Amino acid sequence: MSDAQHVLHVYVLLDSSASMSGTGLEALKQGVQLLSAALMSVGGPLQATFIGYESTPLPLHRLTEEDSLTDVTDAMNLMLQTLEPAGASNVGRALHMVTKEVVYGAQTYLYLFSDGYPTDDWEDQRAALKARGVRVVGVACGFSANLETLAALADSVLSVSTVTVEQFAASLRG
Repeated sequence: MSDAQHVLHVYVLLDSSASMSGTGLEALKQGVQLLSAALMSVGGPLQATFIGYESTPLPLHRLTEEDSLTDVTDAMNLMLQTLEPAGASNVGRALHMVTKEVVYGAQTYLYLFSDGYPTDDWEDQRAALKARGVRVVGVACGFSANLETLAALADSVLSVSTVTVEQFAASLRG
């Protein structure tokens, strides 16, 4: 097994499309803070990549095991401040970006923070991730989140309104 396969790989997709305006984006920010706390509690090597998406996906930040807790907190706060709702919710493009990066045989999780209203085709990319063994966790943001679509996109769904740091940490154990 290669060194990359011993690292826990986490991808975090952040929906910053126009439909996330208001409570959806605020919920997303709260949820990312909780997930970040859970990631920092994980033992062992970790690589986390945060990708914002709307019409086009954009890598926002990559965390490695060498990052200190202060570095992580500062980076998360800065990253969350840059998110502005705009554009379409092209989750298929964002999933494609992750699919191209996935290390075969590595333990990989993808957290999809969204209101669950994708505007492009995502099914083929979701199937590609599943074929590579990526576990997808949907994170519902906002009161009007489409849980049915998130359930189709993910292996499991959490809601920012009820999730805890402990539940995020537990989701990283399978």
